[in-house]
Amino acid sequence: MTRTRGRNHPPLWLDLARALALAGAVLYLALGVRFAWESRLLNPNVYHTGDFRYFYLSAEAWHLGYDLYSGPNAVLPHANLNAPAFVLSLTPLALLPLRQALIVWWLINLVACATAIAIVLRELSLRLTWGAVLLGLVFAGTSAQLVLGQVAWLCMLPATLAWRDWRRQKPVYAGLWLGLLIGVKPLFFPVIGIALLRKQHRLLVAALATVLATVVVAGLACGWSAYGSWLRTGGGVYWYGLPLNASLRGVVARFAGEAMERPLWIGASLLVVGYTTWRLRRRGPDVERELAAAFLVCLLISPLGWVYYVPVALGPLIASLRRAEWRWWSIIGVAGLFWPPGIGWGTEGLPVERTIGQGILDSAYAIGLMVLWHLCLSSRAYEARAKQTAVGYNRDWDSEDVPAALA
Repeated sequence: MTRTRGRNHPPLWLDLARALALAGAVLYLALGVRFAWESRLLNPNVYHTGDFRYFYLSAEAWHLGYDLYSGPNAVLPHANLNAPAFVLSLTPLALLPLRQALIVWWLINLVACATAIAIVLRELSLRLTWGAVLLGLVFAGTSAQLVLGQVAWLCMLPATLAWRDWRRQKPVYAGLWLGLLIGVKPLFFPVIGIALLRKQHRLLVAALATVLATVVVAGLACGWSAYGSWLRTGGGVYWYGLPLNASLRGVVARFAGEAMERPLWIGASLLVVGYTTWRLRRRGPDVERELAAAFLVCLLISPLGWVYYVPVALGPLIASLRRAEWRWWSIIGVAGLFWPPGIGWGTEGLPVERTIGQGILDSAYAIGLMVLWHLCLSSRAYEARAKQTAVGYNRDWDSEDVPAALA
C-alpha cells in the first residue's frame, strides 16, 4: 500500500532538489577548503591570494621583534592591512606551525559565526531552515572567507552582541562590544555615528573608550611606530578593482581612469553618507534599520569593502530585510552576492581598462551590496514602528508585516 504525501508536505521532487542543492553547496565549499589547504594559501614558493598567511607572518614578526608590516617576513604583492590590535590578538597562533595555526583559525571563526547565528535566531525568534542554510553556503563571502582565511566570521560575534545589547537598551555593553569591533577593524568606525545621531551618549562614550583602550594596548605592545607602518602599508594599496571589493571605490576603479578615480569615489561616498543620514533622521529611531544601514555604508564608502564582511551585520540585516518591499529588480540585484568567486572575473584588480560588460560582472557584489542598502533604507515596516514609539526602540514584531514569501 502506497502512502501519499499530505497536503502540508512538499512534493518529493522538491525534497530531492533541496538535498542535492545542499550537497552541492557543501561540496563546493569543501573543494575551496582543499584548494586553500593544498595550494596557494600555504605555499610560500608560488603567488597566492590567501590572506591568513599575511596575518600569520605579521604575528610572527612581532615575536621576532621586527616591524609588523615591512619586516623580513613581508610578502608581496599584497600585505596585511589589519590594524596592530588585530595582529596582537593573533600572536598566540604564531607560536604554532602555519598549517596547525590555520586549523585553529578556521575553528575560532566557525565557533564565532555559529554563536552569532544562534544569538540572532534567539533574539528574533526564528528557526534555522534549509533555505537559510543553503543561502549561507552559496553566498560568495562564505567561500571567500574559508579560502582566504579571513576574519569576517570572528567579527560577527562582537557586532551581533553590540546589536543585541543596543536593541535591549543596554548602551554601555553595546558600546563596549562595538568599540572592540572597531578597535580590531577600524573600517566599522562610522557605525558610531548612529549613537551620535540618536544622542546615545553613554553608548558613544563606552565605544570610544574601548577603541582608545585597544589602541593604547596595541601601541604599548607593538610600538607606536606600528601604526605608522600600518598606515603606510595601506597607502600602497592598488588592488581596488578586485571583484571581491564591493565598495564604491572598487566600482569606480573598474570604470574610471586613475585621474578621476579618487574624486569620484569621494563624491559618491559623500552622497551615500548624506542620503543615509537624511533618510534615518526623516524616518525616526529604529535600531535594526539604522545598524543595518550603517554597517553596509561602512563597506560602501571604505576603499576596500570586501563582500565577506556583509554577514557582520547579520542581526540587523535579517531584521530589516524581513520587512523590505522586494521587487523583481531587487531580487536580481541581491542575487549578485551569490555569484561564484572567480567565475568570469577579469583582471586581478589591476588599474586597466575593462569592457562595460566585464566591469558590470566584476561589480556584481557591489551591486548586490547597494541593493541591500537601499532595501534597508526604504523598508516600509520601519515607518509603522517609528510611530509606535517616540523615544527608544520598539522590540515588538508583528507577524502580518512579514512578507508571505519570506515567512
